[in-house]
Amino acid sequence: MPRAAVRQLVAMFAAVLALAASAAAARADVLVDESFAGPTSAAPLRVGGSFVPCLTASTDVSQANVAGCAPGQPSIPPGGDPPGSGTLRLTDNGHDRSGFAIYRHVFPFTSGLRMTFTSFAYNGTRVPGYGAADGISVFFTDGSVGADRPGAFGGSLGYAQKSIDFDATVPDLPGIPGGFLGVGVDEFGNYANDREARGYGCANRVDRNIHPNYITLRGPGELGSGWLRGYCVLDRAPAPAPGVLDQPDAISRTAPSVAHTFRVEVDPLGQADGTPNPNAHVRVFADMTNNGTFVPVLDAPLAPNPPATFEFGFGSSTGQGTNVHELRALRVETVASLPRYTLSKRQPAPMHAGQRGVFDLQATLAADGGVAYAPVTLHDPLPAGMTVAEPPRGTGWDCSATIVGTDTVDCTHPASLEHPIRPGTALPPLSVTVQLAPDIADHVVNRAELDGPEILTPVIAEDPVDVVRSVDVAVRKTASPARVAAGDPTSFVLIATNNGPGDARDVIVTDQLPPALTVTAVHVTVGTCTQTLTTVRCALGTLAAGASAQVTVDVSSPAGLAAQTVRNDAVVQTTDPDTDPANDRASAPVEIVGPGEPDQPVSAADIRLTVDKHASSPRARVGSTVGYTIHVHNAGPTTAHDARLVDTLSIAHTVNRIAAAGGSCVRLVGAFTCRFGDLASGATTTVTARVTFLRSGQAINVASVLPSAGPLTDRAARADVAVVGGTALRIAKTADHARVNVGDRIRYRIAVRSLGPDPATGVLVCDRLPRALHLVAAPHSTTRRGRLVCWTIPSIAAGSTRTFALTAQAIAPSDAARNLASARAVGVAAVRALRSVAIRPVPPPPGLG
Repeated sequence: MPRAAVRQLVAMFAAVLALAASAAAARADVLVDESFAGPTSAAPLRVGGSFVPCLTASTDVSQANVAGCAPGQPSIPPGGDPPGSGTLRLTDNGHDRSGFAIYRHVFPFTSGLRMTFTSFAYNGTRVPGYGAADGISVFFTDGSVGADRPGAFGGSLGYAQKSIDFDATVPDLPGIPGGFLGVGVDEFGNYANDREARGYGCANRVDRNIHPNYITLRGPGELGSGWLRGYCVLDRAPAPAPGVLDQPDAISRTAPSVAHTFRVEVDPLGQADGTPNPNAHVRVFADMTNNGTFVPVLDAPLAPNPPATFEFGFGSSTGQGTNVHELRALRVETVASLPRYTLSKRQPAPMHAGQRGVFDLQATLAADGGVAYAPVTLHDPLPAGMTVAEPPRGTGWDCSATIVGTDTVDCTHPASLEHPIRPGTALPPLSVTVQLAPDIADHVVNRAELDGPEILTPVIAEDPVDVVRSVDVAVRKTASPARVAAGDPTSFVLIATNNGPGDARDVIVTDQLPPALTVTAVHVTVGTCTQTLTTVRCALGTLAAGASAQVTVDVSSPAGLAAQTVRNDAVVQTTDPDTDPANDRASAPVEIVGPGEPDQPVSAADIRLTVDKHASSPRARVGSTVGYTIHVHNAGPTTAHDARLVDTLSIAHTVNRIAAAGGSCVRLVGAFTCRFGDLASGATTTVTARVTFLRSGQAINVASVLPSAGPLTDRAARADVAVVGGTALRIAKTADHARVNVGDRIRYRIAVRSLGPDPATGVLVCDRLPRALHLVAAPHSTTRRGRLVCWTIPSIAAGSTRTFALTAQAIAPSDAARNLASARAVGVAAVRALRSVAIRPVPPPPGLG
């Protein structure tokens, strides 16, 4: 060996000893420890190429994660190698092979890397006048690319590109996608030269000589060239390896001088004090006799601008000459400690069904770990029944990947070589506001995880939530007629409503009549009732948020009862916490006129109000609108004084429009009532309503008329609609300022949510600006016409929200510049949101009157 080469090797060895001493105090983290000696491997490898790498201790070609080698492979017994003596075969000894095996996990260079493995090259064929071929490459690729094929065969060792000189009929073969660094264990000697267009586009080309048994380092492929440029030689060992790299005449890997052990080290990019390392190097060591003594063979600066993350793997190839190439005993560890994170999660307050709740998350860098140079991402898939209510809040966190209305939180906290995070640092807390569905389960678990290139196993934090099912059940009560003669009938109509926000379970309505009245009949729209002479108890089951049920109690009094006013009390209760007990009771007085007294009222028995009702469709989808038509007829023989109608619906809905001919109507939660005044005998009036359903299920709709006697089929009518899917839209709009000056800009944000259970399709979102505003920008809009801007979206998944932004400039003063946004979809009723902004004139400069 030349003296210069000896001096260089001695200097390299001294540098290695110094590096080992400085790193001795740093605790290494093991990334991979895989023998490949058994019939299976749990290593998450991505394998492929013209020869697909396989495990020699198995012949099961269908097994995962890595297949066994097919029977008949050279140098493998018929049933495969005995367990414990196998390898990962990278190529067989066929011609023009290239294979690769990539470890499917991204890592950073920031903590450095130390990789040790044993390789075998044997049972090959020689090129006349030369040796066998070709070799193994250890490569590092950009983790954001995800290499899915090897580089070229032959002298490119499955890493670099290849083009056959002067032969346009042979297609060019690109290098491995995203290649950054390729260490070549080169048997034949072509990896070290620039033949066959290796290194095409490089500023400094190397010779075309063959350098057998050399270790050579090649650099990054050129992005945008189709991976046909770059892969330049960065350095070549100053001398051949201290031993022959292959034994093509050996037919077994156990033959002398077949197995060799190598170690590849990459310096940390960050130093212990948290500053970048400007002198990161790549070093290669060889133990040709496998006795634990490593000899340095290559020391070169790391290529500049390494990717933020990388994947590592092995390539291998043959050409005219061949060898079997195999791998065993792979161990990969960091040089310095990786950062160690902890994650905590809690709810600062109880969470109520149908309302918003908050999770607070805190990530901390443990004091006994390394410096963090890579960003971390918090991923929180919310449990069923929860969605993101508003953008998460946390200083320094980037939560732009989190979409309001979806069930996933994704936030990233930055770190880099220039801006590291030191051990013992607590990252800023992150607050996540969620919306709980009314029907969410009683107990759910929120499991968040923190992950990143420097985190080997995601850090988990779980927060069990015992949901508080807070509801607001209420009862209203009406007596009709409210003034009766002794012995005449009257009726009480009770409306039980759940104002939400959660679904109310085990709802019970109890009606306690005074002793002067006796129950003659009970009718209920949902549930069942039991009765005694003076008590009615109705079990309504679960009453959904925004739904109502109707109970009608017919009563009578003794014929000779003295004049008096009696009061009927009703109460509603549920097993869930009620946020407003004040509306759980209702009372309705009835004046009883004694016999012989003047001004005797008309008996309800003489009033025959009848009702019929039908829906425009027996089936509907969530978000669609159904029309109801109700006819109220007075069959006489007398005028019905203070005639009224009560209408209840058993699922959440919105009454869009209601009209009564000759009367007036009032919307209630889950119901509406109409009053017609005096309805003459023989007269008929009509009520029309248009209703949008917000949840799926059986929509039981019952309309009852008062005052009236006769059979229930005359004075109550039911029209059911099966709500079987579809979706409804919800829209919200915000502005970043409530008051601005003329000339200022305002940023609006529109959020449109599909309530499910189906996706909303053909969604059109539009915003019409008032004359006081001028449209400046509307990213991703599909229509811009004057002051109107629209977005068209093919679909919004159930439970998901899409957000839209626009920027406007104030151009004229206005007390309230009203900006209206709307959204509609196929088969879905339109929804609107209004936002007003006050625009002030620009004040005159100081000193001017």
